[in-house]
Amino acid sequence: YPRIRESYHQAFEDSLRTRWILAQVAAPEYTKIHGRMLIAMTTLRLARAALAAKQFKEQKNRWPDLSQEEDPFAAAPFKLLKRGEGLMIYSVGPDGVDDRGAAFDAEKLNGDLSWRL
Repeated sequence: YPRIRESYHQAFEDSLRTRWILAQVAAPEYTKIHGRMLIAMTTLRLARAALAAKQFKEQKNRWPDLSQEEDPFAAAPFKLLKRGEGLMIYSVGPDGVDDRGAAFDAEKLNGDLSWRL
């Protein structure tokens, strides 16, 4: 054993590096896919929140004060921002920072996902 110890340990280290090669390759892609899925899900929830806000406005002649839909990136209701006669419903987005409805940059993944009424 003492004569082959070094080569044995080297072979073991090499097997560890190659054994998980698929996981090493797939993990970054999974993270990207999961992030894009959350963005798509958030956009769908924003659309539902916009429809509900529009119905509320038609029934009560004013915009709602709170959203009933939850922002997946904040674990809180979507933010509502009244602008003139309109309303912006927005999510803090993947960066988790409230940019007060600033446009979302899909390349940098910053800014807020929003729906304007």
